[in-house]
Amino acid sequence: MLNDQPIALAKHLPRDEKRPFLEKTLASKVSRMKEILALWKRLRRKTDDYWPTTRLELRLWDDPPRGIYKFSDPAITSPKKDDPLQKNLVELMEEFDRTRYQLQNFRTADDPETMKYANKEMKNLNVELMSQISRLQILATEFRLEIKRVSPDSKYLRKEWDIF
Repeated sequence: MLNDQPIALAKHLPRDEKRPFLEKTLASKVSRMKEILALWKRLRRKTDDYWPTTRLELRLWDDPPRGIYKFSDPAITSPKKDDPLQKNLVELMEEFDRTRYQLQNFRTADDPETMKYANKEMKNLNVELMSQISRLQILATEFRLEIKRVSPDSKYLRKEWDIF
């Protein structure tokens, strides 16, 4: 039988095994998305790895070698926050939403906004470093004056020790 969509594996499980199976596959999906995000951060660029952009795509995502299986029940991706039995699903969906947001808003190293932010950070760092250099020069001048007062013939007053 040829079918474009794979069969939802959880449908054929006994009732008491469905919930743990669905939680495990949902956790695998979120974990895979985190792996993709970590890879992007390491490479500083996006790859062609698939990740779901909607809750519907999350339900239909099927990649059995990775422990990721399709499920058909939309209640899994829209759990009730006030139901204590669905606490794990609520937490997993919150994690999905956070990870999806990070993937959608990921900026590559050559992105103009990333470059603008990096330039701003470098300018701020340069200002701080110039301030530190100025303070060090003042301290060095004060030390030289003190050395001159205590020991006018000190080797540290020779030309080779000048830092300015």
